[in-house]
Amino acid sequence: MISFIVIGRNEEEHLHKCFRSIRRACEENLLQEYEIVYVDSNSLDRSVEIALTNNVEKICRLTIVWNAAIGRNIGAKQAAGDILCFLDGDMEIVPSFIPLILDEEKSLKYDLVSGDLLHYYYDEQSSMVGTKREFSHLESMFQKPITGGAFWIKKEIYDSIGGMDNRMRVSEDPELGLRLAKRGILLWFLPNVFIIHHTDIPKSVRIGELLKCSWLYGSVYIYKFNLMNPYTYKRMIRNDVSLIVLATTLLGSFFISPFLLALYPLCVLVRSKGKPTKFVYLVVRDILSLICFIPAYKKRIKTENIPFEIVRQGIK
Repeated sequence: MISFIVIGRNEEEHLHKCFRSIRRACEENLLQEYEIVYVDSNSLDRSVEIALTNNVEKICRLTIVWNAAIGRNIGAKQAAGDILCFLDGDMEIVPSFIPLILDEEKSLKYDLVSGDLLHYYYDEQSSMVGTKREFSHLESMFQKPITGGAFWIKKEIYDSIGGMDNRMRVSEDPELGLRLAKRGILLWFLPNVFIIHHTDIPKSVRIGELLKCSWLYGSVYIYKFNLMNPYTYKRMIRNDVSLIVLATTLLGSFFISPFLLALYPLCVLVRSKGKPTKFVYLVVRDILSLICFIPAYKKRIKTENIPFEIVRQGIK
């Protein structure tokens, strides 16, 4: 049985499309044993009502504390299926992707699998202004130590690793991917479109990231929680080389020569491609990350201790 776990907060604009796409995908692929589990993060709009009118089998509402990791873990606990498919409320599943990952017995071919995203961009008036394939350059499947917001996984594997780390307000997906990779479970990524993603026009949010402390989760927590994971250092080299250079040049300035610090601004200049805003963002983020690395601490909440309301237990 497949459990489609959808999470959302104030997604009334696209939520109906998400549920409808799941039903359509299952009908076109002759999938009869499936359920939809919707976990709502205390939405202030009609999201829960939309889930009810779409006959979603199981509906839960988080009422006090919520984030994507908490929502997905609650959904996994409520799920009856041995296969989990995680989706966000602003996503539609593409029916033609399913035969690529299920065998003749409708079992999942891979322990962990995902595919490409086709973004539909909307302006402030909710008018679609363009589309873009996220990984249009890919031609063949490959493995990587990361997940995204939409993926398929065997429930026994998700449960065995403790699900997502609910301390991660953001970057919960790559954190899960790192822990799975350490156990030898890499994501199989197919170049075929798996998801249509309805989203806003991308904007520069660097200042907002600093104010919201997104960097704290994307660098400090994710590295601190996975310090003994070899895949962590591969991620650091790929995403945060300027942070590595800052740390090593600081050490080198104490033990070798203070002139080594000059390498850091050069590194940031290359990474920022000469853009002043990105240059400032990287410098501030790197310094704050080093300052906060040791004292930063957040306690994980046990899923069974998180309060939520069961809106619908199941449809017979």
